[in-house]
Amino acid sequence: MTSANSPSVYLAALCATLEDLPGPTLRLRAIDRRLALDLHSRGVPIEVLRAALQLATFRRLVRDADRPHLAPVRSLYYYLPVVDELLAQPLDPAWSRHLASRLAKLKFAATRGGSVTSAPVQNPAFPSER
Repeated sequence: MTSANSPSVYLAALCATLEDLPGPTLRLRAIDRRLALDLHSRGVPIEVLRAALQLATFRRLVRDADRPHLAPVRSLYYYLPVVDELLAQPLDPAWSRHLASRLAKLKFAATRGGSVTSAPVQNPAFPSER
């Protein structure tokens, strides 16, 4: 997929990505929309933003259940460190496809009344996840 060339297409792609994630959907507030438009004007490809949303969501889902509960994500700003991480070191395309597949399965399980949890990752994309 190519980068969204207009702000409205960029925002629409962002909203579609948010809806595809398992768990509660982040509702974009005005401040989030401004951030998205800023990312667009900075030239951050929608693919990078999409991958950051997916990776951060997946990391939250595979987090050790014995650790304290995390509050829901309430802002697009939560994902900025992961956007920066992926701009510095992009995900391998095969890992990105695998991640999207795992998240789709989790979303499907959640819609059928299952739990939104996942098994630990076998082949992490970053050394810090090993």
